[in-house]
Amino acid sequence: MELKVSIWSHYFHGRSPEEKLKEIAGCGYRYAELSTEDGDELLSRGDPEKTGEKFYAEAKALGVSLLQGHLMLEADILNQGHVEGLKAWITLFYAAGVRNMVLHYGRYPSTTLPPDRVLSQRVRALSALVDVLPKDACICLENLGSPYDKDCTHLLRLIDAVGSDQLGLCLDTGHLNLCGGDPAAYVVQAGSRLRALHIADNEGFYDQHMMPYGRGTVPWERFMRALNASDYQGLFNYEIPGECQVPLEMRREKLRYLQKVAAYMASIR
Repeated sequence: MELKVSIWSHYFHGRSPEEKLKEIAGCGYRYAELSTEDGDELLSRGDPEKTGEKFYAEAKALGVSLLQGHLMLEADILNQGHVEGLKAWITLFYAAGVRNMVLHYGRYPSTTLPPDRVLSQRVRALSALVDVLPKDACICLENLGSPYDKDCTHLLRLIDAVGSDQLGLCLDTGHLNLCGGDPAAYVVQAGSRLRALHIADNEGFYDQHMMPYGRGTVPWERFMRALNASDYQGLFNYEIPGECQVPLEMRREKLRYLQKVAAYMASIR
């Protein structure tokens, strides 16, 4: 399997979304995840569709594809106002070329409740979002590190209850590590529903968003054996804000190094 190595666009924080694209392309990346922070900036400019189309053209000119994006980070799909607000995000992201749109399925305290208690409300909210989703796009529900997120049982149940093939899963390896889940088992259980990845590491105490093979404890070898044996077609997207608090040239060097890390990880069988 060829890994489509990608970086979360806000890695180059402190710059405009367009400047971030130039930095990403300059480090040899052909793919990026459009971040929530950059989504906020783009939405502030006016018409979501026109803004997205313009940003798509700028990314294309640089040779960067924004196939994945993170919808509003603070969204609570149990809040009807947030659901309505997410529709503008979907319009923007689709126009920018995003086809796999990552969404947090809940917010605290709803993520700590038994899934049965909020299932019907989440089904209604996601159904409303799917109704406005273009047919070749997918909303990818992200595991959040709650006690119910050690595997994807409850998210698969939610997807089945909505009954749409336009819902999938985003596996965040850092979140899974926080609740003691097995990323290899998650890949196998998710199967074809796995549409997006957030690759990040931590020491198991809080969400440090570190690169692989540092101080973190994610079992990368086991995870990559499962991923490389799967039919996963999405981005291998680094979401690593914990690596950003360094001078610009060091950020660039880390990204170049992470291309080599991804090549090694792709070879694991």
